[in-house]
Formats: sequence, structure tokens, C-alpha cells
Amino acid sequence: RGPLSHRCAAAFLLGFVGGLKRGAICALNIEDLTFTADAMLVRIRGAGSHHADQDDDQEVGRTLAIPFTRGPLCAATACQQWIMHNAMEGSTGCLLPRFSRSGEPALGERLDSAYVGILIKRRLQDAGVLDVSSYSGESLRRGHALESQGRGRS
Repeated sequence: RGPLSHRCAAAFLLGFVGGLKRGAICALNIEDLTFTADAMLVRIRGAGSHHADQDDDQEVGRTLAIPFTRGPLCAATACQQWIMHNAMEGSTGCLLPRFSRSGEPALGERLDSAYVGILIKRRLQDAGVLDVSSYSGESLRRGHALESQGRGRS
């Protein structure tokens, strides 16, 4: 798998498992993730506090614990692989950068949240889905809500 596949896996699985809006996914920084032996802790910053240069006491948000399931659909593993694939361990800054025209990650340049829906549609087409018109960046969050509802969670 190439860097684009790693980034898409991390973004899509994190968005689905965490029930995150596309803006929250794109606003994540590397330092917002903490890996433990059995989970990835994800700090979701409150609205308006998406920049690393703000003081911690100004940040209002929550922390999600996403367990390591170690399977092919494990969000924690996908994020860890993305970070390792790009040698970003110990780095700071945006977790999910945009890609340059040459196909390389433009580390330090944040992926635009509007582009998440385009990526979802492209990946669905690659998987053989013919009509992708009903899918969007919100599909990850809706999928999480439907899955949680089916399991009796909210």
C-alpha cells in the first residue's frame, strides 16, 4: 500500500470508529494521539481551538479511547501505520496532510475537510460501487451512528 492508501485508511477508520465530522478528522494533529498498549487516545479539540499554538487551558474538547483490535479495520492500527509510514513519530503538526501533485504527502499542509467526501467517493468507485452520489464526508459519521444504534449504543 502506498501513502495515499495509508492516509485514507487512517482518516476513514478514525472518522467511522470515532463518529467524527470531517472537519474534526482534518483538524487532528499528531500530538493529539497517544498510543497505549491497548488503545489509541484521541484528543478532539473544541470548536475554534484547532491550532497547536494555543494554550491547553483554552482548549475545550474530549478524549476518545479507540481500542486496538489489530484487524484490517482497526482505526488505531491504521493511524499508527500512517505515522510510521511517514516517519512522523515524535513529530507535531497536522496528522492528515494533503498530497502534492507528484503524489507525495505535503507534510505540514492540512487536508481540506471538503476533500474528504471526494476521497470517499473515489475509494468507493475503486471498490466497484457504481453510484456514489449518495455518499459524502458525512457518511463516516452517519455510518458510526447507524452501527451504534444497531448495537444499542448512542
